[in-house]
Amino acid sequence: MDKLEQIIENEGRSGNSPMYEKFMQKHNLSTEQMDYMLETVAYMESENKNVSQSNGGPGQGYYQIEDSTGSNTFQTTLQQYVNVMGDEPDWVKEARGTDDPKLLSKTQQEDLFLAGVNQSSYLGGSDKRLRAYSKGYEPALKLIWMNDWWKGSAEDVGARSDRWDADIKFKNSLDNKAFDAMLDSTSLTPALDSIKLDLEK
Repeated sequence: MDKLEQIIENEGRSGNSPMYEKFMQKHNLSTEQMDYMLETVAYMESENKNVSQSNGGPGQGYYQIEDSTGSNTFQTTLQQYVNVMGDEPDWVKEARGTDDPKLLSKTQQEDLFLAGVNQSSYLGGSDKRLRAYSKGYEPALKLIWMNDWWKGSAEDVGARSDRWDADIKFKNSLDNKAFDAMLDSTSLTPALDSIKLDLEK
C-alpha cells in the first residue's frame, strides 16, 4: 500500500471526528442537525458519491471540492482545517501532496467541508446562518450551502436555489431505499415519474 492509498482506509464514519465535535459544540448543533447537514450537502453536490464532477469540471469527491484546475479549494480547506484545529494530522500532511480530494475518506472530506464553512467570511460569515440553523430554522441550511460552500456566480444563484428546493423536496419525500433504487435505475418507473411530477408542481 503506497502513502496515497493509506489516506483512504475507510469510507464511513466510525465515531465522530475531532472536527465534527468542535464544530458541533461551537455552533450549538445536535448530532441530528450535523448529520442532516453533512448528508444533505453531500447529496446536493454529488448525490452522496465519491466522484469527479460530471461535466469534467474541477469538483471532486462527496463535496465537490475543487482541485488545482479550478479554485483549488482542496488546498485551501486543508489549511482551514489546520487553522480551526490548531494541529496538522498525518492525513492532512499527506493530502497536501495530492490534487485529488477523492483519495480521502468520507469523514476526512466532511472535515474539510466543515472547516471551509466554519471559516467562511462571506456576507458577514457563517456564524449567523449556523445560529439560525441551530435554532431549528431549516431554510438556513440552504443559505449555508449557497453562501458558505458553493459560492457560485451571481447569475446562477436563482437556478441553484430552485434546484435545492426541488431536489430536497423530492429526496425527503421518499424513503432511503426507494430513493437509492431510483438513482441507480437507468429509467424511472411510471410510479416514480408521477411522484416527481407532482413534487415539481
